[in-house]
Amino acid sequence: MRSRAIAQSSETITAARAFLEPESNYARWYRCAIVISGQRWLYPDPGRATLRFDYWERQSPGFSIKPFEPPIVPVTGQYEILYFDELGNRLNAPVGKALVMLEPLVKIPCDRTGLLMG
Repeated sequence: MRSRAIAQSSETITAARAFLEPESNYARWYRCAIVISGQRWLYPDPGRATLRFDYWERQSPGFSIKPFEPPIVPVTGQYEILYFDELGNRLNAPVGKALVMLEPLVKIPCDRTGLLMG
């Protein structure tokens, strides 16, 4: 599938995978947070339906750590990683595992106005 090939060819996403997968014994899901124009955004957005990297509608509360699900974010930048257990409870970030550089794999709306970024 084209989207998986894009994810596998991205050095940034490969590095994010190496950064996150060791935490699979600690957490099940993750979300990414970034400040854009003074507003903090979460991906995936817990308040609305979102698409996965393969364009299927998300059925989970976050991106899977293992098996690794590439994050879908609107812009390249340093993201705060929010960790969650199997039940969706927020966990503290392990030491040194709170920030990671990410890049868009596909174009997604940056905000609820539908402005596409990526």
